[in-house]
Amino acid sequence: MAELDKLMELFSRMGGCSVTQRIKKVIQPRGGYITPKNLTEISICEGIEALNPDEATHAGLVGLAVDYMTRFMLGAPAEEAFKISMMGAKLIKEEMKAQKLMAGIQGLDKNSIVNAC
Repeated sequence: MAELDKLMELFSRMGGCSVTQRIKKVIQPRGGYITPKNLTEISICEGIEALNPDEATHAGLVGLAVDYMTRFMLGAPAEEAFKISMMGAKLIKEEMKAQKLMAGIQGLDKNSIVNAC
């Protein structure tokens, strides 16, 4: 639990920084933290061929969803984690729809991830 407290404290100090912005600030040692040759690839599905070509989620949207879901999973209330999204929904007069989607975010299940996106 102490590790989670340290992570939450670090997260709160980052204050509104996206995952991508934070990663740009991290200086890795030469060669990186993990040597790729020490990794083993394990296929957990049929591969890229199994993906539906009609379904595509923009990389920027995925990044935001990861960022906001990380905040949520680390203990921030959904209202705080998705605050920026809710501000955007209000601007385009879709606040009720956004509230309904946010209410469906419970964890890392498929429905929650779809709602976050």
